[in-house]
Parts: sequence; structure tokens; C-alpha cells
Amino acid sequence: MIRNALWPLAGLFLLAALPAAASEDCKPHSLFTPMPGYHIYECDSSDFDAKDIPVGVNEDGEVVLKTIEGVYEMVAYEIDEGASAASPLKILRNHIAAATAKGGSVVWEHGGSNWMMAGEWSNMQQRIATLKLSQGGRDYWVHLGSVNDGDYYAIASISAEAMEQVVSVNELLAQFDKDGFLELEVHFDTARATIRPESSAVLDQAAAMLREASSASVEVAGHTDNVGDAAANQSLSEQRAASVRQALVERGIDAARLSAKGYGASQPVADNRSEEGRAKNRRVELVKR
Repeated sequence: MIRNALWPLAGLFLLAALPAAASEDCKPHSLFTPMPGYHIYECDSSDFDAKDIPVGVNEDGEVVLKTIEGVYEMVAYEIDEGASAASPLKILRNHIAAATAKGGSVVWEHGGSNWMMAGEWSNMQQRIATLKLSQGGRDYWVHLGSVNDGDYYAIASISAEAMEQVVSVNELLAQFDKDGFLELEVHFDTARATIRPESSAVLDQAAAMLREASSASVEVAGHTDNVGDAAANQSLSEQRAASVRQALVERGIDAARLSAKGYGASQPVADNRSEEGRAKNRRVELVKR
């Protein structure tokens, strides 16, 4: 997946987007001790989420993002009143050293004070990096960076793991019967129709639901956002629909019950002007026919 660009900072800081104070429930990031002279300013976490991790920049200056699903943790720190801020480079080098000491590696690093990052964590603007390390039997992707010349810095991590299935086949079947369609959380390789391994559990559940709805004929419908060439989006939506249909056939669903059709960007369910809306529009649905 490729999205977002690196833009000149030009004096723009995003401090207004940060909350007035951190929750009392916030704790230091589980992988790193805080820099001396800093306190927690903001935190966020989820037991399962999908985040776009920057892993490089292409020749057009666009940030290349890798979507990781798993346990999410983000902690932002602020310099203590009266203390001197560490430089963005010192903050970055300390965290890289801590990660490499644990056997971690640098996936990507972008330095300098005149750049910002447009991505999941827009308050990471200076001396940003993505690291990968293992700790406690889990693999982590870590994105970190600073803002305001070190007055603030943030660490966001996601430990890749499959989602625990909590929705039963009966619940899926009830939703399918009620709405006449079911949206599947299927993830693909960037700009391809190759289904990613973490989607296997979702497809297993969909196949189980279709076995229960044994009399239903179903269209596998592929949809995209409106970014890029319309013809390419149409083709991609058709290929992805066909890939999901084939995955369901391989799971024992009669091929005669399943058709596949791509709709490109012609049927959005959200506003394509925002990344959140575009993410909702990139989808695969099972539609009762």
C-alpha cells in the first residue's frame, strides 16, 4: 500500500491536536523506558486493530505503508516543565540503540527538521523511524518520532497477530439474512488480488456461514476507493472478487452457487475525501442473489 507524502513542515506543528492532559490510566510504553525529563502526555491502545506502518519512500516521495493487524499501543511524551528537551536525533538514537540491543532492526528512517509525516501518527514529524523487534515471544513493528524540536515524542507499536474470532456462524447468518449482504474483512497485497494469510480465519467463517445458508446463491462483490485510474480500479475489484470466490470454493462451497463481480469505485459507502472513508470503500461483500 502506498499513501501519503512527506511535506515541508514550514513552521506547522500539530500540538493543537493533542489532548490537554494524559489519562491517569496511561503507562510508559511497554517496550521502552521514557527519556529522562519527560512525562506521559497521551496514550491509546487496542487489543486488536489495523495500522499503517511506514516502511520507506518511493521515487515520487510517497511514503510506502505496510498494514499490520494486532495489539496496538501508543504513548506520547512531553518535556517536563523547566527541563531541557532532548534533540530529535538524540531521542531517535536512544530508541534505536535500545531496540538493537534487544536484537531489533531499523526498517526505515527519515531524518531532518524540515519534514513531517502524514500517516497514522501525524504528531511524529521529526527524525521518524520504523523498527522491528521481538520481545516476550511476540514480534513488534514500532514507529516513533518527535515534534517541536524534541518537546514531544511518541512511540506507537503493533504486535502482529491474528484476531480472536468472537462472532459466531449463527450471528453471521442472521446478519446475512437480515441485510441481504455481508462485508468481509479480507486483506490483500498492495494493488494485487493476492489474499493475505491473516484473512484465512475470516474466509473460514464465511464458508461456514454459506454452508448453513445452503440454498442461497451469492455474488462476491469487489469494491475499491476512487484513488488512481478508474479502469485499473475496475480490474482490481474484479480480480479481488474472483480471488475471494476461489478461496470459498477451496473451502468446500459449490462453485455453482457463487459468482464474482467487480464494481470498481462506482458504489462507495463512505466519503472518498478522507482516508477513513476510502478504507471503508475498499471492501469485499457477499451479496444474496
